[in-house]
Amino acid sequence: MARLTQPTLNRAIDRLGAVAAIWQEWSMNKAHPDNDSVPFSVMLVEDNVSVRQRLRGLIDEKRGLHVVAEAGTVAEARALFDSVHPDAVLLDLALLGGSGMDVLRHIRHDGGRSVVIVLSNYLEPETYNRCSELGADFLFSKSDEFEQAIETLSALAEREVFANKHPANARRCRAQLAVTSPVGIHARPAAMLVKQAQMFDADIEISHNGNSTSVKSIIGLLTLCAGYGAKVTVTATGRDADEAIRVITNLFVRGFDEIPVPDAAATQTTGPGKGEMILVADDSADLRSMVRAILEKHGYRVVEARNGVEAVALLTANTGDIRAVILDMIMKELDGRETMSILRRMSPALPVLAISGDKQKAPVADDSPTTFIKKPFGAAILLPALQDLLER
Repeated sequence: MARLTQPTLNRAIDRLGAVAAIWQEWSMNKAHPDNDSVPFSVMLVEDNVSVRQRLRGLIDEKRGLHVVAEAGTVAEARALFDSVHPDAVLLDLALLGGSGMDVLRHIRHDGGRSVVIVLSNYLEPETYNRCSELGADFLFSKSDEFEQAIETLSALAEREVFANKHPANARRCRAQLAVTSPVGIHARPAAMLVKQAQMFDADIEISHNGNSTSVKSIIGLLTLCAGYGAKVTVTATGRDADEAIRVITNLFVRGFDEIPVPDAAATQTTGPGKGEMILVADDSADLRSMVRAILEKHGYRVVEARNGVEAVALLTANTGDIRAVILDMIMKELDGRETMSILRRMSPALPVLAISGDKQKAPVADDSPTTFIKKPFGAAILLPALQDLLER
């Protein structure tokens, strides 16, 4: 099997310094330490009263979600959006006084950052394309993805809450460790740390020489520059804090020579997946959350990469475990084309599901284990495409 050469990996890692500051600034901007009691606000835009009632009922059952406004016409939706500025909008396309696309256009006109989830009976390819161009984040069919839209809202809310607060009763554990890997916390050890950290419901930070970063970020780990013998402090806060510290401590003690593999037989499967590990590489946190929710619900395991460099490092650390890659073709750091080329050299037979908002960005050959789906998409498109790749 072809291996990633050290010069290639070094060149990729050398490019991380410039973007590290951008990621840190983005993370700081996302943090709102004073919003512990503020739920994820949702505005419903639907002209059918009974459908609105059903949506509200499903949303009220989800912890952390709160409906702050309801509208049945384009005019109402525009006015209410300008008044409440919700975190997310659940939007129907068939409205009185116009189209949901008019509302979507209004939301994005002034750079509105609310998550927009289109839920409609009318999702022909042309409609998908147009909504995508106007800035819709997710599109779901009312006929068979009704509840998936609510699950996506819930996943977004959980991610936001977990990122922005530490519950008063959350467990908090800390360990002071020495780096035993001969290369320090370089590409492979960093990827191993990320793989393990993503298994736990905990906010995990690592500190070295006065700098700290999330253990779930390869970019952050590499920019710590913690070499062999470096003293680091690992802190975990959350439900799985003690277990996370135990596993990470074991990694440091072993020198990152082995990785404990989760028992696939214990994985709860409710769909076509049988515990296969899928690598999801996309620079959109919202899309990664949506894809993770769909895949885990249907029996797959998921590891996430925020760009091509993280995808390559994670694949390097998980050779033989990752069964397929879902790869965004347009990413700022080592984009999809470059990443695809490296992945193919590392593992020519690895199935890759390319995703993009622009079909011209998908280099998919008929004779390669690769297929393409266009953003935005839902479970009805994602799952069959992935299953087809895995069965080839």
